[in-house]
Amino acid sequence: SASAQIMKKKPARAGFIGAGFIVNLHIEGFHRVYDPDTKFVDVHSRNWDKAAAFADTHHGSVFDDLDDLLE
Repeated sequence: SASAQIMKKKPARAGFIGAGFIVNLHIEGFHRVYDPDTKFVDVHSRNWDKAAAFADTHHGSVFDDLDDLLE
């Protein structure tokens, strides 16, 4: 059935460009509106420390190159 297929889907994974204060508001909004199980794992930012903190919190990766993140 369609509902059984939905239940078997893996949670979505998403990344961000930028790791400033607003990223947490985007995450909260996304969870409320779309899918609370979405994993925000990857980030690219000009500020390496913020990107590393984001990746650590969300068990993700920091991408130095924006093109690599977008692949």
